[in-house]
Amino acid sequence: MVLVVTGSQADEQLRKRFLAEAPAAWEQYRAFADDLVGSTETLREVNQQPRSRIRIEYKANLNCRMHRVIELMPRKRADSRADDELVSKNPHYTMKLGRKPPDGRWVLHQIALTMPGKANPINKDFFFDTTELRCLIQINTEALPALPKQANFILVDVRWKDFEGERMAEIEFTNRHPLPGTPKGFFAIQGGKIILDPNRYWCVRTSDLICKYGGGYHDTVVKQYIELRKSTGKFPIPKRRQHSLFSKDKQFTVTDTTEYDLRERSNGPEDADFYASAFGLPEPTGITAPARSRWYLWFLGIGAVALGAGWYWRRRVLQHRALTAILPN
Repeated sequence: MVLVVTGSQADEQLRKRFLAEAPAAWEQYRAFADDLVGSTETLREVNQQPRSRIRIEYKANLNCRMHRVIELMPRKRADSRADDELVSKNPHYTMKLGRKPPDGRWVLHQIALTMPGKANPINKDFFFDTTELRCLIQINTEALPALPKQANFILVDVRWKDFEGERMAEIEFTNRHPLPGTPKGFFAIQGGKIILDPNRYWCVRTSDLICKYGGGYHDTVVKQYIELRKSTGKFPIPKRRQHSLFSKDKQFTVTDTTEYDLRERSNGPEDADFYASAFGLPEPTGITAPARSRWYLWFLGIGAVALGAGWYWRRRVLQHRALTAILPN
């Protein structure tokens, strides 16, 4: 890693604070973000024409996690992809399901039993679809903590910046490098500026990047803006994100606008909701889905007692009225 400050106007104190605080803050926020639940909805436009609208739902409890990806806009071309897909992970296995159309029957696409000490082959897909939860520590498609670790990373300047009525930190950097011959080690970002919030875990608020891709996309500008939800909680939660990519080589623009409805996980659904049988499918041989709790019986019991008590007191009141009516004044 090369980490050099070359700007003469760099705020030395802010630079030291950034280097000392940001990496640890990003890791803390990642642990928080990975435990969020709720949903996101993303509209993609290509040259200002709607291309797709995707909703992702996240559910979790202490033992299980699930995400579901739903295509909300009909595809122009028919293909074999499911319009509704989900990945569900429970203590026994991870499974991937799909259905088409969205109201059709679920079909099992892939399943991997949990084996201690062995990697789960579905985890890569599972991680990819949960990166939206980490948008405050993402720039373009890369994780923010990975940026300073790049071999060609140079921190050009760190300075205070007024942003939406608050004082934030703007970093300017370069990361010039040739594209690798294989996808391994690919990192598109070549340089740019990022505004970070030092009072909220150094999360990203806006970025202006120069990126390089294969296939002739060598001069691509990627911009991002994130609006936060009003919250009194310890960690920030995104409300809206706009991510635009403009290719000077190909002369086209791709804009993703994402609305977030996320919250901290509480108790969550029951474990049984994360098993195959919850979707009308058989369980793997030797595995039995946990029984659902019968909490509703408590409510039925309480309701029965309340009705019984009401009936008893009503009867006493009617008896008292009847007795009062026949007694002389």
